[in-house]
Amino acid sequence: MDPGRAAQAARRLLADGCSALLSFGMAGGLDPALAPGTLVLAKAVLAPDGETYACDEAWRAALGARIPALAATLRGCDAPVSDPAEKARLFAATGAAAVDMESHAVAAVAAGSGAPFLALRAVADPARRWVPPAALRGVGADGGTRPGAVLAALVSAPWQIPSVVALAGESRRALEALRRVALVGDPLFALR
Repeated sequence: MDPGRAAQAARRLLADGCSALLSFGMAGGLDPALAPGTLVLAKAVLAPDGETYACDEAWRAALGARIPALAATLRGCDAPVSDPAEKARLFAATGAAAVDMESHAVAAVAAGSGAPFLALRAVADPARRWVPPAALRGVGADGGTRPGAVLAALVSAPWQIPSVVALAGESRRALEALRRVALVGDPLFALR
């Protein structure tokens, strides 16, 4: 959950010889019709600064023909979007189906290098879900999980427990959807 780290990793991948970049992970739902676990295969990514990054059409079409995913726009943000009212505002303003914190950073690196770019995200928290502050403590600066930090936050704010439990179940559905796609193997992600 860090656009700066995502951009650094993307630059490192390109320097190491990667020829294309895929942003793959979870997202928050903006479209109220999307359930947890819904896969969103981006047509474009809208950055917080107003820049729009198109995804590689041929790659998207090839991948979209093989997996059940919604072809839609993603909205990038530099901070978590945890409030349903803010999710609704972003959906009304942009029409984007989902929001994440990495795709716009990876897309900017790809655009700057001329590398093909694609984003595949699974909805974790749907548009109606409030993401409690305790849950946001569960991701460390290095991207690793910090369950102890969540538990410590819940000790001082136990009213967040039901929302954290619901979010955990929804996130599990998103991870299961991503796992099914990843298990298909390398040919699924190959550029044609």
